[in-house]
Amino acid sequence: MVEKNVFTDSAVAEILSNYVEARLHTNRDPALVELQREFTARTGERSIAQPIYMIYDPESGEILGRHDGAFDAAGAIEFLSREG
Repeated sequence: MVEKNVFTDSAVAEILSNYVEARLHTNRDPALVELQREFTARTGERSIAQPIYMIYDPESGEILGRHDGAFDAAGAIEFLSREG
């Protein structure tokens, strides 16, 4: 699980301190499933992967980065450093 094994890695946690986390869980509420579809469709890509990680600029509304599926600490560092 990424939250337990990757986000707790000290190098990853340091980079994440520059971000504000928001989560959208879609496994129970049908309204949230539609919201997730709309949000991920904004990138022009559809995916059934879980989880999907996005870096989103709240001021411009621009999606700066997206990663579909889990990753290890090295992958998280590469993604967050490149996009953030």
